[in-house]
Amino acid sequence: MTPIGMTPIANSLWVGAVVTLAIPLGFFACALVCLLMGVANMPGHYLWRFGASRGNGLFRFFGAILSWLGQSYVSLTFAVVLICLVRLFFARFVVAGFIQFVVWAEALFLAVGPACYSCSAAGTERRGGEGEGCAYEALGVTFVLTLAGYFVFVFWPRAALYGWGWLPFITDVFPTPSA
Repeated sequence: MTPIGMTPIANSLWVGAVVTLAIPLGFFACALVCLLMGVANMPGHYLWRFGASRGNGLFRFFGAILSWLGQSYVSLTFAVVLICLVRLFFARFVVAGFIQFVVWAEALFLAVGPACYSCSAAGTERRGGEGEGCAYEALGVTFVLTLAGYFVFVFWPRAALYGWGWLPFITDVFPTPSA
């Protein structure tokens, strides 16, 4: 069934246009998320460096944890936004089963993309001797957590309400249980 007032051909054209435009827009969004992950890493990195300069393992440990938490929250926020957008897309347009699979796979790759790219960049810097820090270790854990979180939020969408209920459109996509 097509949306009200939309012919099947118009629906197909809109679906094709949205899926096609989602790829370059998704890459741009990934770049912005990489930047935000770097900003979220800063407090932990500075704490880690303070501990490294003093030879204090406790500051290094808490700096790594703080980096991991900041990066993971930003990365999971991006995954939640992507899942919300995909659910809104499927609520608006009639999409064939195979195309749904393609869109969900595209959203998965976009969700883990910032963690993968940032981990690759941090590994290159580390091998090149340009810097030392806790970002590389934190990004590996962030990737695994984002991958697991993506599937949790896809199959148990209400789990996203606990950490991301502040998003303005999340209650439209993941309705809260009625009292």
